[in-house]
Amino acid sequence: MNQKFTLTLPYHPSYSIDKIKSKINEILSKIPIKNIILGCDANTTYAKDVIDYFHEHHIRVYLRLPILCGNTKDRIPMIDMEQKQTARACPSSLHNAHEIIHLYETSFANLPFDGVFLDELQSASFVSSYAQGFGCFCDSCEKQMYSLDLPYIKDLIQRHDKNLLRGEYDKYGRYHFADYQVNMFYKRKAQIISDLIFKLSAYFNSRKLIVGVNVLAPVMAYHASQNINEIGKLVDFVQPMMFTKGCNGMSKEYDAYLQYFEEGHHFSKHALEGLLSEKSMRRQLDYLSNINANVIPSIEIQTEDDHDQISVDEVLEQLHMFHSYATLALCGDLMKIDDAILTLISNALLVS
Repeated sequence: MNQKFTLTLPYHPSYSIDKIKSKINEILSKIPIKNIILGCDANTTYAKDVIDYFHEHHIRVYLRLPILCGNTKDRIPMIDMEQKQTARACPSSLHNAHEIIHLYETSFANLPFDGVFLDELQSASFVSSYAQGFGCFCDSCEKQMYSLDLPYIKDLIQRHDKNLLRGEYDKYGRYHFADYQVNMFYKRKAQIISDLIFKLSAYFNSRKLIVGVNVLAPVMAYHASQNINEIGKLVDFVQPMMFTKGCNGMSKEYDAYLQYFEEGHHFSKHALEGLLSEKSMRRQLDYLSNINANVIPSIEIQTEDDHDQISVDEVLEQLHMFHSYATLALCGDLMKIDDAILTLISNALLVS
């Protein structure tokens, strides 16, 4: 493999500049780093020193900006199917888009970032709940659905109707629902997310910043309102989470989606040999290869769940699967990368 890697450094108060330098030197002795996605607290005093240090090693640094999740106290919340507020932010709210820009301008604009990495941009997740899985039903979002029969859609959702499942993937991984109204519902939901990305990307590009977007794997992205092919046209790169485990793993999103439907075979037919089977993963690779964008797949080298760890063999399998990509993102806190994993990646680079 002739690959370079994207790594993530989340904000943690115990990570001093000296600790970061020591770990980066250890990593650079084994693998090449192209990009760092930096989680940054607004009060981080050493951020410029950290960024300058990465630049000395010719590493680009992207500011991680969680958009629709995380600290949403200053943002208008998403309203779920049961008309309850959620911890996520409404994707159609202009206030929320302006608040993100305001956060950047007041806290980070004076730092020498090369770009921004827009994260947490799915409309909702079935892992949270069935009601949240279908996204936002606030007045603003419902106005975006003016041409749809929303009472019909809501009735299908309340009845867990199979028409919410039936459909086929196209070559880009977009899911075309057999029911016209359901198809238009998801199409409009995806457009709301794309519109938000367009607004943010236009602003950050005007600041001469590179823009990347984190997206789910194609098998679930469109169900979370992410049209990866369209998003790819709006940004400089997309980073699909090709995770097999962990909190954002494909199987967790997929299983959570299906658990609410008695007739899950209408959807599970797309992974008859198993969602994480070689056939299914090759299909995901085909979707990604058809997307007209700079794609940087993200694979797991760590998980947050101690009971669901990634083995060295699983990392090696992922490296082989995504060997054709010039840049590969290694998901996990770079400060916690296991030496055995670093050695494995280093050896894989040498033998390819």
